[in-house]
This record gives sequence, C-alpha cells and structure tokens, in this order.
Amino acid sequence: VISGTGAAFSSARSAGAVTATTTGKPVTPNGSSFYNVVFNGTGGNWAFSGGTASTSNDFTITTGTVTMPTGTTTIGGSFQNTGGTFMHNNGTLYFTSTATGKSLRANGSSFYNLAFSGSGGAWSFVDTNATSSNNVLITQGTLTAPSGTFAVGSSFENSGTYTHNSGTLRLYASATGKILRTGGSALRNLLVQGSGGGWTWSDASASTTNALSILTGTLTLPSGTLDIGGS
Repeated sequence: VISGTGAAFSSARSAGAVTATTTGKPVTPNGSSFYNVVFNGTGGNWAFSGGTASTSNDFTITTGTVTMPTGTTTIGGSFQNTGGTFMHNNGTLYFTSTATGKSLRANGSSFYNLAFSGSGGAWSFVDTNATSSNNVLITQGTLTAPSGTFAVGSSFENSGTYTHNSGTLRLYASATGKILRTGGSALRNLLVQGSGGGWTWSDASASTTNALSILTGTLTLPSGTLDIGGS
C-alpha cells in the first residue's frame, strides 16, 4: 500500500485488506486515512514507512507481522490482533472513538504507548494479560483493563475512567520520575515491581479494593488518603 508524494487515497467506508504472503512490504499512506484496514497474509510482513498513520474505524491483524509507525497511529474504532504479530516500533496507539463497545486485543504482542481520548468512548481489553512497555494515558473515555495483569513500563495517568476488571496493575519501570494517576478510579490490585523505578502517586486520595504490593522500586503515596481494601 503506497500513496506517493502529492497523491492521496480516499477510503470511503470500505475495508482495505492487505494479503501478501512474503516479507518486505511497505505501507506508506502519505497522510491519507484508512477506514478499516486488515492485514491477512500468512507469512506476510509489512512495515509502515511514515511516522504516522490513521484509521477512522478498525485496525485488524489476522495473520502476518506488522511493524507500526514510529510516531502516532490514530485509531477511531477497535484494535484487534487475532492471530498475527505487531511490532510497536516505539510508537503510540491513539484511540479517539466517541462510542462504546470498542476493543483491544494484543494477542501476546506488546504495546509501547497507549493513549485514549474520546469523550463517551469505551474500550475493553480482550486479552487476559497485556503489556504497555512505556506510558498509558487516559484523557477521556473509559478503559476496561485485562482481567489478569496489565503491565505498564513507565507512567500510568488516568483523567477519564479506568475499570479494573478485578485485575492487577503492575508497574515495572527501572527509572525514576514516573507518574501514577488513578483520577478517582479505584484499582483492584497494584503491584510495584521495578528495580530502580520510582513512581509518584499524583492524586490527593486514591484506593485499591484489594492488595497493594511493593516488591522493588519506590512508590510515593498520595498526599491525602489511600484506602486499601486488602493487604
């Protein structure tokens, strides 16, 4: 998929299916936006050559390997990796839907940055466990966490709504200066496990409905009240 300099494509409301079964395939949207994009080629390997990309609805990987842009990929619907692999390439997935019922499925691949900013939008993890190796930012909307462990390698900042789904938020950075902001949403379990890592809980008050565990690293607690429902 290549859109040359000065060229553009219009996705209308169609699904763009990318079906190669060989490696070394570039994806160069050149500022144009997909509506739905589906990568579905056994043995296929695609790499976004630009710094950014966007799909106004769903982004799906059925088979094959997709290397994401180094910058921001804007997704207006769901992100589903059902049987392939994606390489985050130190980029950001930015979710902008203003509707409910959207989903995220990493299927064993790791995110880098995750950002959610859609007034009225709601996203749910399909995976039992998921990892974002850098930052998670919820500005608007509701994110329902995995039911197992959600591992975050840097800061976790929520100013929307975070639904813990009876799961564990695990913070594992190895550097200081990280932020934990729950923004009025309760956690279920919080596990701090990052040798050399340091987090500051920026809320005045916060709560976990079950356990708070600090195995390695440093957590600076809220300045007001921290309610812990377990141990």
